[in-house]
Amino acid sequence: MGKIKSAIVLALMAALIVVLCFFSTVSFPYGDGFSYFNSAVSMTAKDPTLGGSVGGGDYYGGGYSAVYYPEGVISSAEYENDKAVLEGEDLAEYEGKYVAYGALYLDKEEVCGGGTAPTEAFKASFDSAVASLKARYSAFHAEGIRLDVADEYTVRVFLPQALVGQAPGDDMTANGGTFSDIFNALSYTGEFTVSYGSDEASATQILPEPNKRDAKIQDYVKRAYLRTDAAGTAYVAISFTQAGRAVIAEKTTGSDQTAATMYFKVGDDQVIALSVNAQIDQSTLYISGGNLTGKTAETRAILINDALKAPVSEISFTVDDIYTHEASFGNDALLFLYIAFGVCFVGMMIFFFARYGKLGFAHLFSFLLFFFSMLLCIWAIPFLNIGVGTVVAMLLASVILSVSNVISYESARKDYALGKTIVSSVKAGYKRTFWHVFDLHIVVAALSFIMYGIGIAGLSTFAFVLGLATAFSAVATMAINRLAWAAMMTFTERKGAFCRFRREEVEDD
Repeated sequence: MGKIKSAIVLALMAALIVVLCFFSTVSFPYGDGFSYFNSAVSMTAKDPTLGGSVGGGDYYGGGYSAVYYPEGVISSAEYENDKAVLEGEDLAEYEGKYVAYGALYLDKEEVCGGGTAPTEAFKASFDSAVASLKARYSAFHAEGIRLDVADEYTVRVFLPQALVGQAPGDDMTANGGTFSDIFNALSYTGEFTVSYGSDEASATQILPEPNKRDAKIQDYVKRAYLRTDAAGTAYVAISFTQAGRAVIAEKTTGSDQTAATMYFKVGDDQVIALSVNAQIDQSTLYISGGNLTGKTAETRAILINDALKAPVSEISFTVDDIYTHEASFGNDALLFLYIAFGVCFVGMMIFFFARYGKLGFAHLFSFLLFFFSMLLCIWAIPFLNIGVGTVVAMLLASVILSVSNVISYESARKDYALGKTIVSSVKAGYKRTFWHVFDLHIVVAALSFIMYGIGIAGLSTFAFVLGLATAFSAVATMAINRLAWAAMMTFTERKGAFCRFRREEVEDD
């Protein structure tokens, strides 16, 4: 291989390593600012077993999950519990109301249209509602949030404690805390409206104006957003159009004489209540107090914005099955994983540079390409994240890669010591060790995927990642490493010294 080709190969490898490293470790917003790229390393926040410090902020590990049930859809457990307290005609009526659908029970009329399967209209409404939920949770731009459809017609959401801001030992009950507020508030569906009156029951709608034909809330309200002052007080800021400001100013005239409240709602659910004791004539309202902390205020702003721009959903959700997930490996597990991997990496490179000199760079290139490619592969597979099992599997695969390179290097060293040229030594060394290295990788990969197929509890992720990483290791050691070695040797005249290979000295008798 000529010097120009070698330089191009090495430059491409280095550029690829930089690109892979960037997307593996850096998270950033893009597009219109409402989209957020979560790096591969950031997926540590998705693993409830870990804890530690991420990006300079406290990350306690664990989190909270909840299941959203559309109206007319209930779980098997709820169905059986309801049946247990019914008897006679009530029981028969209840059993006739629902139809079994996998792990769920569906309302025959509301969901199935009198049949036994969901109607196309329900499916379309459900898909639209799920899209709205995804938009709401993605608006946090936070790492570690997961949202997926479970059992076809329920939605499962996971919130990391890093987002919620509650550490283990804080209020973690299902009926209190920021996480519960987020789950419930973001489940509200319907049109955004503003009502005004002495109490919620008697309050009348003022926005959109009910007496104006084709009036839309977007004609009166621009947007909502989070605002925090220097003292750390959180506000929900709601911006109005000129028409919206005029209506509110008119309706609140003389409010200093009577006690009244302004209610901001999504559907039938109250989002914010504002006590009014003077006329309001301003383009933006800043609302605080009550249970509006930084995250709950942001939640309400997100909810209002989505209700303003999204079509009104025909499906309403109920929140059930809220669970707490603690960092089962302790709150310093993530830090210890980083230390362990760092120690192993430094030890590996010290050995390779001490034993093989500048040839250690060939191993470094192949290892980094293997490592960052695996991280992005894990990032791209939905059911994987960075956790203890993943890191241990990567460490074992790194050992396999290092051992395989050592086997190839030592085989070439023996041939060079016997008098062969460096080029022929490398070819002979790789040829002689190819099947040994191949067999090592194929056996480990096969055993790993068999273990994954068996589905041993707690080992499935570890087994799958080990099998996949072993396959990546095979490519790195048998192709990339050899290519890097050949390209690097082009730029040195003393090729044996480059690898710290020496000839055997033969003494005359």
